[in-house]
Amino acid sequence: VNLTFLVQDTKNGSSTLSPNIQLCRCENGGECFVPEATSEQDAAIENTFLVMSCNCPSGYTGEFCGDVRDFCAGELTPSCNALVTCTNSPTGFTCGDCPNGYDGNGQICSDIDECEGNQTVCDQICTNTVSSYFCGCNDGFSLGSDERNCSAKLQCDANNDCDQICYIDPLQAGQEKCDCNLGYSLRESDMKSCD
Repeated sequence: VNLTFLVQDTKNGSSTLSPNIQLCRCENGGECFVPEATSEQDAAIENTFLVMSCNCPSGYTGEFCGDVRDFCAGELTPSCNALVTCTNSPTGFTCGDCPNGYDGNGQICSDIDECEGNQTVCDQICTNTVSSYFCGCNDGFSLGSDERNCSAKLQCDANNDCDQICYIDPLQAGQEKCDCNLGYSLRESDMKSCD
């Protein structure tokens, strides 16, 4: 595009001006600058229309700074943990909260060991798992319906080792004990067989 101005005064004096028009289309606070050019390009630019280049502020990209940079994609900095939501903005990104069973700032989420140092989680045995835990009971006890508390067994397991009678000893934390029918005696060597 060539633009020429011809100015003429009342005494027939005239002057011609062909300005170099530089268009700055930078958006979102981008700063315009004339791109570096060779001398051949400089000659071609003279008396022409030039679209300037843009220096984009942090958070924007594109030829004219019109695109918001996706900080959540992690192209320049590490973004959020895969378990949380990343919210992008022109100035950076914000990570959501770590999910239940995890602790951290959203960029780093670490599994919480619910069992470590916490004796109130389970009545007897606590086993940590990823983002959770489960409770168990010692021998002679069974897990209650709340899946946390243990109670002494009230009856022997069907596959007990007793020769005749099996019962639960309430004085020994629900432990299975063997006994014999009337007329028989418990063998002291194994405490299971009846003679």
